[in-house]
Amino acid sequence: MISGQVLIFYFTLGQLLFNIVNLLPINNACEHLPYDFHNIPGTRDYYFLRYELKNVQGANDYCNSIGMNLPSIQTPAQNALIYRFLQQTNIDRGLFHTSGRILEDNTFVWSNGDSVTYTNFGVLPKYDINFNSIAINKTNGKWLTVPFDLEAGVFCHIRC
Repeated sequence: MISGQVLIFYFTLGQLLFNIVNLLPINNACEHLPYDFHNIPGTRDYYFLRYELKNVQGANDYCNSIGMNLPSIQTPAQNALIYRFLQQTNIDRGLFHTSGRILEDNTFVWSNGDSVTYTNFGVLPKYDINFNSIAINKTNGKWLTVPFDLEAGVFCHIRC
C-alpha cells in the first residue's frame, strides 16, 4: 500500500516535470527572438512585426534570417488572435503576408507543404498566376490572394 505522503510526492514531482517541459522552448530560435517580439497571451506563439514593406519573398527571407517564418494560420481561433493582434499595431499598410499560396488546381498550401485546411477568405479566389500569394487583411481579418511581388507588411511567427 502506498502512503499518502508518497502519492503527494509523486503528484508534486509530476507537476514540476510538467511545468518544466512546458517552459522549455520547442525551437532553438526562441532563444534569439527580436527584442520587440509579441506573444499572444495564453499561447506559445510569438510574432514580430517589421515596420517595412516587402514582397512575399523578401518577407520570407527576413523572417528566416531571424529564425522565424511567415505565419501559417491553422484554426479560426488562431486567425482571431492574429487579427486582434494586428488591430493593435500602428502599421498603416492593411495587408500582411502569410506563408500560404494558391496552386493551379485551386488548392492552397502553406510554405511547409501542409495543405490549408482552414480558410478565411473574404471571397474564395480562383487560381491566377498573377495573384497566387495569400495575405491577411488588418481591417477585417479576412484573407485574399495578392501578387507575389506586392509589398505588404512583414509579420513573422514562431512557436516556442
